Formats: sequence, C-alpha cells, structure tokens
Amino acid sequence: MRYGFVIYNARLDNDTRSPRLQVQARLFRDGRPVFTGKVQPFALNNPPDLSRLAAGGSITLGADMPPGEYLLQVTVNDLLAGEKHRAATQWIDFEIAN
Repeated sequence: MRYGFVIYNARLDNDTRSPRLQVQARLFRDGRPVFTGKVQPFALNNPPDLSRLAAGGSITLGADMPPGEYLLQVTVNDLLAGEKHRAATQWIDFEIAN
C-alpha cells in the first residue's frame, strides 16, 4: 500500500534553512495497532516550496491480514517547533476486501 501526504509550514533551522522532521506510520484494526513503523527522519529532496513538503511511504500488507476496515495514521514531529506545535497527526480509513 502506498500513501502520500503534504507537510505544511515546517520550521526551518536558522543555519541550514532546512526542516528537522520525523515521520511515523501506524495501522489499526478495531482500535488496536496491527503495525507500527519505525520513526524515520524526513528526507528533503530539493523541494520547490519549503512551506509545502510532499512526502509518502509504503507498507506491505501481509497475506494474514483479515478482510475488514483499517485505519492508517501518519504522525509528523517537527523537532524545531515548540512543544505545543511539535506533532501533527492525520489518518484515513481503508478496507481490505476478499
């Protein structure tokens, strides 16, 4: 499964003019985690606009995952932001069918 998202208004380091972000993906079924990805540093690839950073990832869905409704959660931590604005989380529902 491939997914994409956009990170808006990340803080930039005063010296490098680059963000310091970490991203993590998790899958849930019936409110319980079935997959927790590693916390990954966000790789900056010469974006045209530092206020809107395109990102994405992929997760291999196992053949043992039963059909049903799931939730994908993506969390981005901005290591340069203040405590109140450090984390942003977004999620989307999806279904695995027979």
